[in-house]
Amino acid sequence: MNKLARITILTFCLIALQGCYFFSENVILENCFSPFSISKQALSKDVETRILPPSSNLIDDGYRFTLIDKSYDYGKYRQSTGNINFTGSLILSVPNWAHKYIGGNPKGLYFEIKNGGQKGITNFLTMDYYMPNHLVSIKPHCKDELIKTCPNQKCSYKNILN
Repeated sequence: MNKLARITILTFCLIALQGCYFFSENVILENCFSPFSISKQALSKDVETRILPPSSNLIDDGYRFTLIDKSYDYGKYRQSTGNINFTGSLILSVPNWAHKYIGGNPKGLYFEIKNGGQKGITNFLTMDYYMPNHLVSIKPHCKDELIKTCPNQKCSYKNILN
């Protein structure tokens, strides 16, 4: 095979992998725990709400912001208004092929939150580290779904399964 054919095949493969972005999905698991609220004052001083960047596939599902560790350079600051309301739903974010195998992005588990009339998310690791007293017992129907997606309990959210 000549050099031009190899370059053409490699270019085609790379373009095809970029198209894999569209194969990511967000699985919403409803009624996984009893809804609750946290006042803005009760939040750790190390977390804040930020606007999700346009590249986030969660935007397509109507999520506009994230509650995240302040030290991360992720999205622009967003002013919180009132309480952070946890809805009782979980979002399992399943990365596309390219992000999973080339970028190394694992599946992510998010808690659905609402604030100021907008839907948002916070990830399991933020909850586990900054709000461990608010980690909730997950109802069996959601736990069963999460176990299916976490083979051998090798995922970032394995602690919630116990």
